[in-house]
Amino acid sequence: MLEDGSPFPERSLILFLAAAVILLSLLAASVLLPLLSKKKKSADEAEREESERQIQIRVMSAAIQAVHRERNEENEAAVSSVIADYKQWIHRIRMKNADRKAATHSREKENELRLLALAEERECARNLLESGEISREHANQFFKTLDQIELLLANRLHLWTMLLKLFFGRLKAGFTRREVALAKLPAADVEALRSIKIRTCEAAIEEVRKVRRTETDREAADVITHYNRVLDRLARIPDAMQRRDKRFDERKKELRWVAVQAERDEVQSLYEQGVITRETASKLRRIIREREAAMFEQDEIG
Repeated sequence: MLEDGSPFPERSLILFLAAAVILLSLLAASVLLPLLSKKKKSADEAEREESERQIQIRVMSAAIQAVHRERNEENEAAVSSVIADYKQWIHRIRMKNADRKAATHSREKENELRLLALAEERECARNLLESGEISREHANQFFKTLDQIELLLANRLHLWTMLLKLFFGRLKAGFTRREVALAKLPAADVEALRSIKIRTCEAAIEEVRKVRRTETDREAADVITHYNRVLDRLARIPDAMQRRDKRFDERKKELRWVAVQAERDEVQSLYEQGVITRETASKLRRIIREREAAMFEQDEIG
């Protein structure tokens, strides 16, 4: 009211405008703030992923440097081959433009499928042994290879089970017979193991196809592609064995383990310096184990 007692002019309009401003402020806060927060979160997530990508490249570069330090006249070709592999992996990391939001979860699902496929390989080999199609010695050598690959892919919970299994397996082997490295086996034994691997790879592919679902389609496709590549290499082994340089294979295998250890050392060093968190260190170690498993399998089949 005014001093003379008359009502304030346009009082209703002023109250309406005040209420409208309050409502619009509340609506703006409810709608715009989450959007702005999401953009900030997306920017932070992208920055974190780029940082992890650069850390991966740094770790793999440490592996390349370690292999370089081992270079001499005798292992020149093996050094070049291992370094070329690592440069190719680094290139893939740099060129990877796919959505990385669910990368960790996707990798876990792929690991589960890989372990499922390994279990099917083991079951297939057992069936071949029981039917008399393969010998006990060849079966034991093949199971040993699967144990090593499974150990490298295992998560922490499964890791102790695999370690105990390997321990008792080695203990038993010590009382029965001496283990022979695959690279030193006669050609007939290598051919027998090649035949077993072909059969088990085919069984693994079939099993993955059976459990393939919409939510795991991409991961299942990756596992099937992996096994198809293995089959392709196995198909080339008979020709390759004629010209295969055993010393080159042994040197390359030794250099790969030098590289893997250098990766692990670099991750530990970065963690101790506070450059990376415990979570990032664990993620990097898991990636290294997966790469180590792939290299081990390739070494075993040629």
